[in-house]
Amino acid sequence: MTIERSHQCKVSWVKPFANSLKFSVDGAVEGGFGRAGVGGILRNSNNKTLILFSKSVGCCDATSAELFALKEAVQVFRNSIWTRSFTLILETDCLACVEWFYKPHLAPTVFKDIISECLRECTFLRWEIIVILRAANATADKLAKSGIARARPLFWEAMT
Repeated sequence: MTIERSHQCKVSWVKPFANSLKFSVDGAVEGGFGRAGVGGILRNSNNKTLILFSKSVGCCDATSAELFALKEAVQVFRNSIWTRSFTLILETDCLACVEWFYKPHLAPTVFKDIISECLRECTFLRWEIIVILRAANATADKLAKSGIARARPLFWEAMT
């Protein structure tokens, strides 16, 4: 007789420290290569949503979509009123993207340009990038999936 134990682990978003803002991003693709969308949500330590975005990025693979989402988040944050006051924490479920941001020389050639663009946008920002479980990235995932078929980009910013 075999006894199996089932363990359930609750996975949820973790708020940033008081002097940081967290931009959770995701990319979504139809199939292995197809129509793609990106989405992101910027939140503070009180879990208040400050910015949302969702848009189509044409056709690409999943890794490219993740990188496009990261690039969009960095550009949006860089142009926000919070740039000078807060550290940016980028949050993605793509471990390879996180590794390439810290060690761009390890990225495949096809991704080096967009990674370089992202890192240039991060110049003069206080930032870090972390990997999270896909289950903790549900809001960004929904925004990315809705971006696939979006005719016009969605952008929302909280009133300050």
